[in-house]
Amino acid sequence: MGAITVEPNSVSKTPYYTDISSIKATLSVSGSTASYLLSVNGSSSVTSISATHQIQQKQSDGTYSKYGSSWTATSAKSTLSTSGTKTVASGGTYRLKATVTVYTSSGSSTETVYS
Repeated sequence: MGAITVEPNSVSKTPYYTDISSIKATLSVSGSTASYLLSVNGSSSVTSISATHQIQQKQSDGTYSKYGSSWTATSAKSTLSTSGTKTVASGGTYRLKATVTVYTSSGSSTETVYS
């Protein structure tokens, strides 16, 4: 059975968009269980947040491809925190991709982060 690695362990990002104050995405793998956490803080003008998550597996050519189904989380506030587990195959390298959209009365901003 090959070793499971996560690359890198965690990322915190200060986004370009002023409506998103911070995003933190983490993914850790133990055996065949991947545990994820996504935390988003929007500015005071944010009325809701939506995030689409997907686990990606590193391929032999160094690229990443989608592993399993995507899932979403939403919040009717200016913050979003979501966590959970997904099953993965052993012997791979994985990362979490999160596409976050924050909504304000004047529009929306979208940011994609990787763990």
